[in-house]
Amino acid sequence: MKTQNSLRTQVLKLTALLVKQTALSFGAAQKQAWASVKLCAQMQERPVRFYYWKEDGSQREAVGFYGANTQIDTSIPRKGLAIRYYDTLVQNWRSFRPDRLIIA
Repeated sequence: MKTQNSLRTQVLKLTALLVKQTALSFGAAQKQAWASVKLCAQMQERPVRFYYWKEDGSQREAVGFYGANTQIDTSIPRKGLAIRYYDTLVQNWRSFRPDRLIIA
């Protein structure tokens, strides 16, 4: 039960940020937030294939994972809404904004 409440809290915080910093409605922001939080939870357990829109408008395919052998590079500053992930296709850290995640 505590995990479920923690996920809801994360989703509501991310939803509030998306509404404030993007042009998304509350409902659309909540949908993107749930998808992003679930994706991060899945990447804790196993590599996950997902797609998102890059800033230039093209689509990127990624296989993200937060494995035991991956350490976040803390020398790179975190930018606002960005979600960091370790891309196993290029063997490097990348990030994306949750409002750009493509939901199937």
